[in-house]
Parts: sequence; C-alpha cells; structure tokens
Amino acid sequence: MPRILDFVRSMPLSCRHVVDLPWRLSAPAINEESDGALWLGATGQVVGFAAWQLYWAALDFFIAPGAEMQAVESDLFAWADIRFRERDEERGRPLPYGVEYRDDDF
Repeated sequence: MPRILDFVRSMPLSCRHVVDLPWRLSAPAINEESDGALWLGATGQVVGFAAWQLYWAALDFFIAPGAEMQAVESDLFAWADIRFRERDEERGRPLPYGVEYRDDDF
C-alpha cells in the first residue's frame, strides 16, 4: 500500500480520484489482490496501478508518464479485459464496464 500511495502522490494533481483513493483501495477484493494489479519499471518502481471497482463497474488506474507508458498501458488494459471476463463468468452475466479519463490526461 505505501508503494501505491507514493506512486499516486507522484502523479499530476489533475488526476482523478486521488482524494478518495484510500476509500477506493479499501475494497476487500483489492486487498485480496484479485482485483488490483501493479506494474513495476526496470528499476523496481511502480509505473502502473489498476483496481477494478465492483460497485461502479469501473476501472481505476494510474500510469506514470515516461518511456514505459505505452507498454504499461497495453498490459494494464489486457489485464483488465481478462479480469472483467473472469468476473463475468463468476457472476454469470456481463456488466457495462467503464473507464473515466480526462482530455488532458497523459
């Protein structure tokens, strides 16, 4: 958790959901590590984070700008696609998933 918080603090202030991040990270499935994932850079620093939010059928994510950004973005959304499909199977029906972003996000 401290690594995630340090990572999020390093993101631009315009990032969404930073204020309510502790609340969002308190979901039991994220704490069980089944609905959250980290991506580490070449030197071991966190460069990406994603959390599937069941109650809103939304994906919260942060990706650090830089050389690894495109690779992390590709891996993150591939992970989300797989995880959403697994959850649909467990539930027996799909949900209308969503991802929020701003026009000025990286």
